[in-house]
Amino acid sequence: MGHTLARPVTRPSRIGRVRRVGGQGLKLPATAALCDRLARASVAPAGDREISYRRCGPVGVLRFAFYNGAMSTGQCDRLAAALRVAAAQDTRVLVLRGGEVGEVFANGIHLHVIEAAANPEVEAWRNIQAIDDVCREIITCTGQLVVASVGGNAGAGGVMLALGADRVLARAGVMLNPHYRTMGLYGSEYWSYVLPRRVGAHRAESLVGRCEPVAVEEAVRIGLVDEALAGPPAAFEEAVLEYATRLATRADYASLLERKRAARAADERHRPLESYRTRGTGPRDRCSDSLASPANWSDRVSPRPVDSVWDRGCSSRARTTWLASTRWPILVGSVEAPITAIERGCSRLCTLRAGRARR
Repeated sequence: MGHTLARPVTRPSRIGRVRRVGGQGLKLPATAALCDRLARASVAPAGDREISYRRCGPVGVLRFAFYNGAMSTGQCDRLAAALRVAAAQDTRVLVLRGGEVGEVFANGIHLHVIEAAANPEVEAWRNIQAIDDVCREIITCTGQLVVASVGGNAGAGGVMLALGADRVLARAGVMLNPHYRTMGLYGSEYWSYVLPRRVGAHRAESLVGRCEPVAVEEAVRIGLVDEALAGPPAAFEEAVLEYATRLATRADYASLLERKRAARAADERHRPLESYRTRGTGPRDRCSDSLASPANWSDRVSPRPVDSVWDRGCSSRARTTWLASTRWPILVGSVEAPITAIERGCSRLCTLRAGRARR
């Protein structure tokens, strides 16, 4: 009586996310939070658990399961590399799966990693560039048809990532948040290319401007999603795989793929894809071609050093968010950007943080 028996641990434990003692209270990847102690620890490569690929006949399935759907610079780099490998296979259809079905598909850049970085503004820029690379790999995959399997909620860059695919299938009950501005961000991920081509320029402006969630039923109605599939998680994944297999074995598959290639080439001639990357992140971004060049910005002001607004009492998160809302060349210690972007990004984040503190 009173004795406790314990079974010895025979397998190494895996720690995914931790908070630093005495830190900012942010939950970070263990490899980032414990970087100063990793020399004395056994660390399994993160990529072997977060990103996986398997082949099912003519269909390749690439899964990326990132905690809470947040994608850091390193995670985006690994995913972009995995996409290149998957696109080079001789499969006919590539299925993109986010996290566990019923949880989260993807939510864009990793704000916690950015805020905890030694230089948040630079890390924000690196993260944006990395997730843009991921989206570009999806959009420019012309050797296969791409199907996005959205089994969980998606927000901001996670939605735009899915929209880069040729077909978007979502599980019934999923909510999409195709906007950034409630956080002071204006986004990237080629949103000004992938969103209007699905729902039209006017509705695209409305979606990113209203900042309201979109239920999957509404998403299907407006063309944001191609089809909503009901059922439990396992049934959803199986239904998506069956859909992809039917697509890969269609008699007109070659014609579908050729039309995709022709459409991408025509779009590139009309406006290079990279122009959507350098555009799409500022407060004056619009979907119309009339604003394709900064020369057409009627209210652009003279560039001003970042230091002039860095002393306004904003947190590093607010400064990070401001940087993420711009798309201008980084110089040593300064960034060029319209002052309106600085004011909107910083003031919005400071207001949000103050509101949360009062609650």
